[in-house]
Amino acid sequence: MPRPCLASATGKPLHAFARRDPLLCAFLEALRTTREASDHTTEAYARDLGQFAEFTWGAEAPSAEDWCGVGRDALRAYFVALAQSGLSPRSIQRKRSALHSFFAGLVRTGRLPENPVDLTRAPRAARSLPDVLTVDDVLRLLDT
Repeated sequence: MPRPCLASATGKPLHAFARRDPLLCAFLEALRTTREASDHTTEAYARDLGQFAEFTWGAEAPSAEDWCGVGRDALRAYFVALAQSGLSPRSIQRKRSALHSFFAGLVRTGRLPENPVDLTRAPRAARSLPDVLTVDDVLRLLDT
């Protein structure tokens, strides 16, 4: 009988795919136990990986062969769809990081020869310029 997958601190399942996908479940368990990730991080990774699985395979739970067959084109299509939906570059970077960690685990265990996420480019996050003091503010500061 398969072991039940992890649940969050509240006891709810992390994501629908986590219950049906042994690879995803094993990754999330290792994330929590080996890397001592918080519930918040584990839930975010489960959500991000589940969203990729839903985008790529629909409602069907992917098999190990499905995960191992993911290539650059599938990842790029997902990242483009996220960007077109209005998701911020930082959020896309976080989802990319979750996928990178998951596929890195598949590389470590010998299921994949290379990490397909390494073949994609991360979106650039907008960087804002720092607030600067006005000339009057600097003169007032020097006067004190």
